Amino acid sequence: VAEPKKCPTLNLKDGQRCVLLKNKRGDWGFLIGHWTGFRKPQPAEPAGKGKKPKKAVVGSQGTLALSFYKCATGTWQHLQLGYLQNDYKFQIQDANVDLRTGAIEVSSESNEVAENIALGFAVPLLHVLCQPRPTYFPSLLPSEVAQTSQELQEKKMEEEATTAEGDAAAAPKEAVPLLSPTPPSSPKSEYNRLFQQ
Repeated sequence: VAEPKKCPTLNLKDGQRCVLLKNKRGDWGFLIGHWTGFRKPQPAEPAGKGKKPKKAVVGSQGTLALSFYKCATGTWQHLQLGYLQNDYKFQIQDANVDLRTGAIEVSSESNEVAENIALGFAVPLLHVLCQPRPTYFPSLLPSEVAQTSQELQEKKMEEEATTAEGDAAAAPKEAVPLLSPTPPSSPKSEYNRLFQQ
């Protein structure tokens, strides 16, 4: 790549996720996010035989770091959200976003109102996709979610088939009518029964 700065890249192994924003002209921009500064708390450990004491490590929830690449201009905007300072307001392109109230304000001089609103909505989406999770937590990658849901659906179908086989084996051998002897009531008669008493 001749100019790496003009070529957005994504590293899934580092926990990066991306939202591609489009408009009628095509790709408008890429919003790339990753979680930074997360640290697990560690309790203090007393000194033991041949072991030095360890101080407690204070945990940190970390914060969301964002990089926005605008395709038309080839420029980047980087920002880190102020979660650690309880600051949930930020500006990205022409949008002023307040995550606490859910407000997105776009400059009246902007010609890209819809794009900036979509950009404002992409930030909380990346918050969900990038937030650190325990290793046992299911993946949010679309390919893995699709695979997991397909496996769950197949397992459910197998369980239903097994249950149906068990029910059929336990059912009495005498014939049971499938249809009720009286025909179902018409929608009009059902309406009369319910509302014109």
